[in-house]
Amino acid sequence: LVGSEMCIRDRLSIAFSMVRYTCMADIADAAITPIKRSGLCTTYMQHILRPLLSKRISYEDICRNPNLEIKVRMFHKVSTHFHLPGSVAPPLILIGPGTGVAPFMGFLEHRQQLTMERRRSGSEDCCMGMWRGGFEMEEEDLPVECGGVSAFIQTVEPGPIYLFFGCRDENDYLYRSELEEYLCTRTLTELDVAMSRVGPEKVYVTHKLRERGAEMARLILDDAACIYICGDGNHMAKDVYASIKAILVEHGNGMTEESVEALLQDMKLRRRYILDIWS
Repeated sequence: LVGSEMCIRDRLSIAFSMVRYTCMADIADAAITPIKRSGLCTTYMQHILRPLLSKRISYEDICRNPNLEIKVRMFHKVSTHFHLPGSVAPPLILIGPGTGVAPFMGFLEHRQQLTMERRRSGSEDCCMGMWRGGFEMEEEDLPVECGGVSAFIQTVEPGPIYLFFGCRDENDYLYRSELEEYLCTRTLTELDVAMSRVGPEKVYVTHKLRERGAEMARLILDDAACIYICGDGNHMAKDVYASIKAILVEHGNGMTEESVEALLQDMKLRRRYILDIWS
């Protein structure tokens, strides 16, 4: 994990996993020595960011001393659809194993900022009067639509946010302190962490989803929840889709596999089921 600080103006938080693997590990011939390989980009990132990773220097040190500046070439790819809905009302179901949790940290930070602005605007004394021709108008004389939009926004309660995060063990628990802080401030409603290498059986985000099956079905069917999935597209995203289908068939009041499939396809069209996955 690089940059544990949250994104504040010109500060960027990056999460990446080191890619390491062994070639010819399954060859039966003992005379052939397995070859250890490392990912090209992740190894490069680890190398140039080693001073930060080892905490020999801090972000503040770099800001104070330009000679310590670390440069990383990046190419920004704009995400067309993977962003929060226009309204704060719909519940959010966020599913991000591993580094897939990274964009959701931005979601939570954005929601927290909106809440702070909401409280600030609600606590400030605002003058709703109007001045025309030197005469101050009384409140009952104001147009009925004056302040109506702001008043409506203030009355809309933000929907709950559920985050399903998967990791191997405590060492892979990315953004732990930040997530716990979001729980304390109620920016995040529920946090389910699936650790696949702790205990006798492997536990994944799909298991955590099924444990909350009835609740997830209610959020999707009754409350128009939006589902966001980020991470591995080879296995995880497909397994999550199958789990959500099974949940809706089980708790959907007589829904069939065909009707659930039609519902999920409609949710994709309406941007209520959004993916940001890679292979």
